[in-house]
Amino acid sequence: MDKNSIKNSTYIVRLKEQDYKEKHNTFISSIKNIITNNKSYTQDVIEKGFLQECFEDSDFVYLCFVDFKIRGFAIVNHYKNGYKLDVIGIAPYPNVDTRNLSPPKKLHGKDIIKRIVSDAKRFDKKFIILNSVDDKITYYYNHGFRFIQHYLQEEKIWMKENVDQLFADYRNNEDKVTMKQLLKNRYFKRYLNNIYKFKYLEKKNDDDTFEDILDDGIKMIKVI
Repeated sequence: MDKNSIKNSTYIVRLKEQDYKEKHNTFISSIKNIITNNKSYTQDVIEKGFLQECFEDSDFVYLCFVDFKIRGFAIVNHYKNGYKLDVIGIAPYPNVDTRNLSPPKKLHGKDIIKRIVSDAKRFDKKFIILNSVDDKITYYYNHGFRFIQHYLQEEKIWMKENVDQLFADYRNNEDKVTMKQLLKNRYFKRYLNNIYKFKYLEKKNDDDTFEDILDDGIKMIKVI
């Protein structure tokens, strides 16, 4: 693959194909660059070793180039009759003095999500599932991901009310309470109990276990 041919394009890379590394050195070097600079692409959320394992175990990877540079990626796996979005990352853009230069073409997470959704529809997939860290819940919710256990379900009315109240509390809290703390204090224990079937959610003062669930990510599904 010639670097000059990938100015503004998105490619799907299947790393498990045997002769792939020999034919697509540009893509492999781009993936190595993402792993090396994992803190920039994932806002320091995902450790380098774990990210490398995700790439190695992936069914396919989206690599997004803007102006010949790798700017974003998504790691996706087959999941029953849907897709599982394991990791998505965007490189930060440097500040540009637009008085002298035209602003750069930017890539956003929603652009990658739209591409994955489009491909999922094309292959007759029914949903996309992910595990969201606490501070990304609002982002994914605004892009159509919901707190449901199965793609044939609709989100419960009480959950929608919880979400609306959660977002309002997070926007308006003067004490700068984190999203994680709000979740631990007031929201979603009923939802998590339904998903994980853990009796610990009925116990008192089991904050450590509940925090482990939040650290692993809360299941969200986008129905296609």
